[in-house]
Amino acid sequence: MKMKGYSGYRGRRKKQKVLVTLVLVAVVLLCGGFLLLQDYFVYDDSGKIHLELPFFGEKEDDAASLDKDEVNLDILTPEEMPSSLQEVKELHARLVGSLVLKRDPTKTMESTPEEDIVIEVKRVNGGITYASEAAIPPEVEVAGDDTMTNLKTILAGDKYVIARMSAFCDSYFVRAYREAAFCRDNGGYWYDADSRTWLDPTHPRTTAYITALCQELTALGFDELMLDHFAYPVTGNTAAIDGLAQTDREAVLADFIAALRANLPEGTVLGIVLRNDLSAEDGINADLITAYFDRVYVTSNVDMAALQKELGDGYGAERIVAMTGKAPESGSYMIG
Repeated sequence: MKMKGYSGYRGRRKKQKVLVTLVLVAVVLLCGGFLLLQDYFVYDDSGKIHLELPFFGEKEDDAASLDKDEVNLDILTPEEMPSSLQEVKELHARLVGSLVLKRDPTKTMESTPEEDIVIEVKRVNGGITYASEAAIPPEVEVAGDDTMTNLKTILAGDKYVIARMSAFCDSYFVRAYREAAFCRDNGGYWYDADSRTWLDPTHPRTTAYITALCQELTALGFDELMLDHFAYPVTGNTAAIDGLAQTDREAVLADFIAALRANLPEGTVLGIVLRNDLSAEDGINADLITAYFDRVYVTSNVDMAALQKELGDGYGAERIVAMTGKAPESGSYMIG
């Protein structure tokens, strides 16, 4: 006996099954695609995300590109390095915002009670806050020409001026030169816990770029260079960085700073920012500091007493600087 409407009902069920199957396949493909592409998402300074595929991201060298031969890297042996630190005074400094370079800085300088000031010249994202004339690829954000006039006004004043720069934490330079960045074993960018990319200190482009900027800053007349993020990253899945497990991090950083020192004018004062206690993980040890750095800037995460003991008597109040929000009763400090 034929039942009315049964054939039509069964046909609708088949169509529904096909539709559900297609939806599930689409979801699986989307999820798979996201997993494959997740290493190629790049965040800019404003938090916006961009997709940069490796086969579209490689760029041919042009007039703005850097070759390692553009900077004369004369690496000195330890025996040739100067054995004594540069003479420095106790520091009472304040970090002034980069906006000071975009307007007449006279009022800001007059209203700053500290006799020493710190200017951020290279941000944690790699952006340059002054009108640099170094060979910088167009992918890097560089401030306009008006900043140079204001910077020269500050440097011509009576204050002791320190240039603070993020050495290896950099999300701009790697857009031009992926090979100079820390990557995962699949070739994608490696990101720290804050979704930031880092320069590989073993790559010649990294050495040439940081050296060129430091040479320019000393030529402009800065009294001191303050290297922030001059270390290997310690946040995020660092085990995923391709080749890191086989890298002697302490030796790499020692070679890097030796090369940098050799290419800066004699008498240049160099400082380093410590964001955690000394450890082999980030490549910073007491020997590296005492051999190459005249001053140490210390965040609240660092055990100051333990650091003082490790560095020895040569690092007194004039060399160890507390990074703080309020001036302490004694010792060197930097507010901001």
